[in-house]
Amino acid sequence: MTNSIINFKGQYTGSNNLFGGIATDEMYLVRAECLAREGKIAEALADINLLLSKRYKSTSFMPLSETNISNLLDLILLERRKELLFRGLRWMDIKRLNLEGRMISLIREGADGKVELKPNDNRFAIPLPEDIIRLAGVEQNPR
Repeated sequence: MTNSIINFKGQYTGSNNLFGGIATDEMYLVRAECLAREGKIAEALADINLLLSKRYKSTSFMPLSETNISNLLDLILLERRKELLFRGLRWMDIKRLNLEGRMISLIREGADGKVELKPNDNRFAIPLPEDIIRLAGVEQNPR
């Protein structure tokens, strides 16, 4: 910890090798989310419960039994947020979820005060490199 800022230092896999691919837990979460969005509650529950059963001791695991599609989707998205921590996926999740009206804001407080990134703010779009704009003839992302 430096200057009251907590930094994470480590590896996802625990080894010295960098991993840049998709992992099994992410695939279960993607499939569970898609199934929930299609209204396939039993199948979505099967995927999320299988994933959660591997996280907890068998004696303490309580399977989810949600029957409301909206509540089930919220549970799956919460598990996605918890399970995929430090994988660099949250930024894109926030962008796609805000497009469907989830209204997720990012608020950070620092030495310069409080900064808020409101849903669908142009600052969610990362500026394109100038050489790409020049070579491809595309417009710069709005700022």
